[in-house]
Amino acid sequence: DRVEEKQASREATLKRLQGIKDERRKALAEKLVTKMCELPKKRAAELSRHLQTMTNVLARVEEKSQGDATVAAAVAMGTDAIAEAQTAVDAMSTGDCKVVITGDDKKLGGEVSSSRLALANQFKEAQAKVKTARKAVGEAIRALAKVLGEPVPKPVSETPAPSPTPIHE
Repeated sequence: DRVEEKQASREATLKRLQGIKDERRKALAEKLVTKMCELPKKRAAELSRHLQTMTNVLARVEEKSQGDATVAAAVAMGTDAIAEAQTAVDAMSTGDCKVVITGDDKKLGGEVSSSRLALANQFKEAQAKVKTARKAVGEAIRALAKVLGEPVPKPVSETPAPSPTPIHE
């Protein structure tokens, strides 16, 4: 079972920490390992909730589409993007605890840092898939607006335009 494997991986990492002589550093490292092993599950639940909301929006778009082929194609693309994102999110939540610590006092800081960066990269990959799904859902909404003759909302830009800040002299 994946949960048991993940737990065993975490316990093996914690066991390697026993070689650290400084008790304060060992306690801190144990806390970090525990948090870093739990974080993907929490983050996956959050992203899954967003994907579920997108699925609900697509269902409403499809319901209102009146059988239009353009909207149906956009909904299909959105559904595929959501499925791909959900696969990435599920892989993130069920993956092993990717914290690599050898238990060497001198290497501890670098190992924790590199493990944290690997975890952040894993989150970025899943987040990118969710972002792609969100754009596909937006395209389906815009296609529906065109069919219904309503004002078409603008696509969300990658970076918001900076607002001017007042200069006080």
